[in-house]
Amino acid sequence: MSLTELTAIELRAALHKKDASAVEVMTDYRARIDRLNPTLNAIVSLLPEAECLAIASHADEQLANGCAGALTGFPIAVKDLHDLKGFKTS
Repeated sequence: MSLTELTAIELRAALHKKDASAVEVMTDYRARIDRLNPTLNAIVSLLPEAECLAIASHADEQLANGCAGALTGFPIAVKDLHDLKGFKTS
């Protein structure tokens, strides 16, 4: 089963039990976006993959140190309603 198929409760448990890492979650979601977005056109802009990996690695450090919040390691999408340097705003 792909990590993208887990419910939020299952994903939180997997991350906190170390059954999955935030890097693995990001990689699975990124692959899903790459596969589906050409048809759906739901994502306008993505952070570069290297930046996503760095953020996920930081989340893994927080999880390992017991400093993680309930949603640490969860992927998020942000609607492009606010101007952000380097990104399209629709």
